[in-house]
Amino acid sequence: MIYIDTSIFYHYTTNGEFADLAERILTSREPKITSDTVVDEFLFIAIKREAKRNFDINSTLSLKKRIARDDELLEFVYETGKKALAVFDRFDVMVVPDSRDWAKILVLMKYYRMLPHDARIIATALEYGAKKVATFDTDFKRAKEIVKLSPDTFWESKP
Repeated sequence: MIYIDTSIFYHYTTNGEFADLAERILTSREPKITSDTVVDEFLFIAIKREAKRNFDINSTLSLKKRIARDDELLEFVYETGKKALAVFDRFDVMVVPDSRDWAKILVLMKYYRMLPHDARIIATALEYGAKKVATFDTDFKRAKEIVKLSPDTFWESKP
Protein backbone atom coordinates (compact mmCIF):
# COMPACT_ATOMS: atom_id res chain seq x y z
CA MET A 1 0.00 0.00 0.00
CA ILE A 2 1.18 3.50 -0.83
CA TYR A 3 0.16 6.84 0.69
CA ILE A 4 -0.25 9.58 -1.93
CA ASP A 5 0.78 13.12 -0.92
CA THR A 6 -0.60 16.40 -2.29
CA SER A 7 2.33 17.01 -4.65
CA ILE A 8 1.50 13.89 -6.69
CA PHE A 9 -2.05 15.09 -7.35
CA TYR A 10 -0.81 18.61 -8.04
CA HIS A 11 1.79 17.60 -10.64
CA TYR A 12 -0.64 15.23 -12.33
CA THR A 13 -3.51 17.73 -12.63
CA THR A 14 -1.36 20.71 -13.64
CA ASN A 15 0.88 18.77 -16.02
CA GLY A 16 3.72 19.88 -13.79
CA GLU A 17 7.39 19.01 -14.06
CA PHE A 18 6.84 15.53 -12.63
CA ALA A 19 3.46 14.79 -14.27
CA ASP A 20 4.68 11.57 -15.92
CA LEU A 21 6.01 10.18 -12.64
CA ALA A 22 2.79 11.21 -10.89
CA GLU A 23 0.69 9.46 -13.53
CA ARG A 24 2.78 6.30 -13.18
CA ILE A 25 2.07 6.25 -9.44
CA LEU A 26 -1.62 7.04 -9.80
CA THR A 27 -2.18 4.37 -12.46
CA SER A 28 -0.23 1.66 -10.65
CA ARG A 29 -2.13 -1.35 -9.35
CA GLU A 30 -0.75 -0.85 -5.88
CA PRO A 31 -3.48 -0.01 -3.34
CA LYS A 32 -3.46 3.74 -2.76
CA ILE A 33 -4.56 5.81 0.22
CA THR A 34 -4.50 9.45 1.14
CA SER A 35 -6.06 11.39 3.98
CA ASP A 36 -8.18 14.41 4.78
CA THR A 37 -5.09 16.61 5.15
CA VAL A 38 -4.09 15.93 1.54
CA VAL A 39 -7.64 16.39 0.25
CA ASP A 40 -7.82 19.74 2.05
CA GLU A 41 -4.42 20.89 0.74
CA PHE A 42 -5.12 19.75 -2.82
CA LEU A 43 -8.60 21.27 -2.92
CA PHE A 44 -7.27 24.60 -1.66
CA ILE A 45 -4.35 24.62 -4.11
CA ALA A 46 -6.60 23.73 -7.07
CA ILE A 47 -9.16 26.41 -6.22
CA LYS A 48 -6.53 29.11 -5.66
CA ARG A 49 -4.71 28.23 -8.87
CA GLU A 50 -7.84 28.30 -11.01
CA ALA A 51 -9.19 31.47 -9.36
CA LYS A 52 -5.91 33.18 -10.21
CA ARG A 53 -5.92 31.89 -13.81
CA ASN A 54 -9.57 32.67 -14.51
CA PHE A 55 -10.40 35.63 -12.26
CA ASP A 56 -6.97 37.17 -11.61
CA ILE A 57 -7.37 36.67 -7.86
CA ASN A 58 -3.95 36.62 -6.23
CA SER A 59 -4.55 36.27 -2.50
CA THR A 60 -6.59 34.09 -0.20
CA LEU A 61 -8.15 37.14 1.38
CA SER A 62 -9.28 38.47 -2.00
CA LEU A 63 -10.71 35.06 -2.85
CA LYS A 64 -12.69 34.98 0.42
CA LYS A 65 -14.08 38.46 -0.14
CA ARG A 66 -15.06 37.84 -3.76
CA ILE A 67 -16.72 34.49 -3.01
CA ALA A 68 -18.93 36.23 -0.45
CA ARG A 69 -20.43 38.52 -3.11
CA ASP A 70 -19.80 36.97 -6.55
CA ASP A 71 -22.16 34.13 -7.52
CA GLU A 72 -20.28 33.39 -10.73
CA LEU A 73 -17.03 32.93 -8.81
CA LEU A 74 -18.79 30.85 -6.17
CA GLU A 75 -20.13 28.49 -8.84
CA PHE A 76 -16.71 28.35 -10.49
CA VAL A 77 -15.06 27.43 -7.17
CA TYR A 78 -17.67 24.73 -6.58
CA GLU A 79 -17.12 23.20 -10.04
CA THR A 80 -13.33 23.42 -9.65
CA GLY A 81 -13.65 21.61 -6.33
CA LYS A 82 -15.76 18.85 -7.89
CA LYS A 83 -13.17 18.34 -10.63
CA ALA A 84 -10.35 18.21 -8.09
CA LEU A 85 -12.16 15.65 -5.93
CA ALA A 86 -12.91 13.46 -8.96
CA VAL A 87 -9.20 12.66 -9.24
CA PHE A 88 -9.37 10.53 -6.08
CA ASP A 89 -12.18 8.38 -7.52
CA ARG A 90 -10.63 8.20 -10.97
CA PHE A 91 -7.50 6.55 -9.59
CA ASP A 92 -9.21 4.55 -6.85
CA VAL A 93 -7.46 6.39 -4.03
CA MET A 94 -9.11 5.67 -0.70
CA VAL A 95 -9.38 8.73 1.53
CA VAL A 96 -8.82 7.75 5.16
CA PRO A 97 -9.16 9.80 8.35
CA ASP A 98 -5.99 11.50 9.55
CA SER A 99 -4.08 10.25 12.55
CA ARG A 100 -5.32 11.68 15.81
CA ASP A 101 -2.34 10.40 17.76
CA TRP A 102 -0.97 13.84 18.59
CA ALA A 103 1.78 12.44 20.83
CA LYS A 104 3.13 10.42 17.89
CA ILE A 105 2.76 13.41 15.55
CA LEU A 106 4.73 15.62 17.95
CA VAL A 107 7.49 13.01 18.23
CA LEU A 108 7.68 12.76 14.43
CA MET A 109 7.80 16.55 14.21
CA LYS A 110 10.69 16.74 16.64
CA TYR A 111 12.67 13.71 15.51
CA TYR A 112 12.34 14.32 11.76
CA ARG A 113 12.19 18.13 11.96
CA MET A 114 8.84 18.31 10.21
CA LEU A 115 5.90 20.67 10.34
CA PRO A 116 2.58 19.34 11.67
CA HIS A 117 0.93 18.48 8.33
CA ASP A 118 3.91 16.45 7.11
CA ALA A 119 4.32 14.65 10.43
CA ARG A 120 0.59 13.88 10.48
CA ILE A 121 0.84 12.45 6.96
CA ILE A 122 3.66 10.12 8.04
CA ALA A 123 1.73 9.09 11.18
CA THR A 124 -1.38 8.40 9.11
CA ALA A 125 0.53 6.35 6.53
CA LEU A 126 2.10 4.23 9.26
CA GLU A 127 -1.22 3.73 11.08
CA TYR A 128 -2.82 2.38 7.90
CA GLY A 129 0.11 0.13 7.05
CA ALA A 130 1.40 2.15 4.10
CA LYS A 131 5.13 1.53 4.04
CA LYS A 132 5.60 3.89 1.08
CA VAL A 133 4.79 7.58 0.66
CA ALA A 134 4.58 9.02 -2.84
CA THR A 135 5.62 12.67 -2.83
CA PHE A 136 7.76 15.25 -4.58
CA ASP A 137 8.02 17.29 -1.38
CA THR A 138 11.64 17.19 -0.23
CA ASP A 139 10.59 17.99 3.35
CA PHE A 140 9.80 14.27 3.62
CA LYS A 141 13.41 13.27 2.91
CA ARG A 142 14.23 13.20 6.62
CA ALA A 143 11.61 10.48 7.20
CA LYS A 144 13.04 8.03 4.66
CA GLU A 145 14.28 5.74 7.42
CA ILE A 146 10.70 4.92 8.50
CA VAL A 147 8.89 5.00 5.13
CA LYS A 148 10.06 4.33 1.60
CA LEU A 149 9.74 7.44 -0.52
CA SER A 150 8.44 7.13 -4.05
CA PRO A 151 8.90 7.55 -7.00
CA ASP A 152 12.35 6.01 -6.89
CA THR A 153 13.68 7.95 -9.88
CA PHE A 154 12.85 11.24 -8.14
CA TRP A 155 14.31 10.32 -4.74
CA GLU A 156 17.46 8.67 -6.14
CA SER A 157 18.46 12.08 -7.49
CA LYS A 158 18.10 13.71 -4.07
CA PRO A 159 21.21 13.43 -1.86
